[in-house]
Amino acid sequence: MSRINLAAVAAPEAYRLVRGLETYIRGNLDHTVLELVKVRASMLNGCAFCVDMHTREALGAGEDSRRLFVLAPGGRRRRSSTSGSGPRWR
Repeated sequence: MSRINLAAVAAPEAYRLVRGLETYIRGNLDHTVLELVKVRASMLNGCAFCVDMHTREALGAGEDSRRLFVLAPGGRRRRSSTSGSGPRWR
């Protein structure tokens, strides 16, 4: 399966800004923490390919496997609301 060419489908200005944000983050956030964020985002998106890719990159960058293990059980947390500003979970 081929990946989507974001530069071809997204608005060029928006794509440039997102790339700029990623460049900033890469220069100001520990690489292993960035990989943990990418693994967790991939889990929330339900993308097994991306989870595998970012997990391998994190391990290759020296991330401790125990920190990867604690990402999995997080799941989507139910939000409790008593203010009426959202769904109520019972």
